[in-house]
Amino acid sequence: GRYYPWITIIDDAGNKLDKVTARDNVFDLVIEAGELGTLQVKNEMLGSAIFVAGPVKLIQVGDDLISAISITGPFGNLKSLKVGGDLGTPVGGEVLVDGQVGKIAVGGDFLADFYLNYYPQPVTPGNPQGGFVAYPGREGIELKSLVVGGQIRGIGHIGGDVGLISSGGEFGVPGSLLHVYGDLAVFNVGSKKSMAEQL
Repeated sequence: GRYYPWITIIDDAGNKLDKVTARDNVFDLVIEAGELGTLQVKNEMLGSAIFVAGPVKLIQVGDDLISAISITGPFGNLKSLKVGGDLGTPVGGEVLVDGQVGKIAVGGDFLADFYLNYYPQPVTPGNPQGGFVAYPGREGIELKSLVVGGQIRGIGHIGGDVGLISSGGEFGVPGSLLHVYGDLAVFNVGSKKSMAEQL
């Protein structure tokens, strides 16, 4: 397929970008918006950066998604993220959300870094190592479901309660970790069901 490189869409931080659709592959896309309705990519989305200072309804990628997604602010909620292939690589890809997440569904492997209500702390004389801290920010479940058809091998920090984490394949590798700073209702590793049956 073809790639569409060096596309930048910058919307005023207070405005909504309703819909972005790509009928092939996307490389090096940059979106900055106050709110995003839907972003749909038919095939791969690589080397891109999505920065939204508010809610996002849907990000859907038909194949691999190897990019940075940052959804921030007091209304920085992600309703749905659907990826047909892999999310991230062992050395790239990040999803950061300040609010609540509805569903994340990945058909392949989950290899990205995932930060939900988990923030970096500055290096100061009293905190020379810097580090991170979890901030469960909302009432209720911060992550409704994370369903992965393949393996979960990324790094995750979730500040708040989780409904479901399901890995169709192996979970974790030496050096990877998943911290849930809240309640985790259901945790499944290995599934006899197909991805469609799990959703």
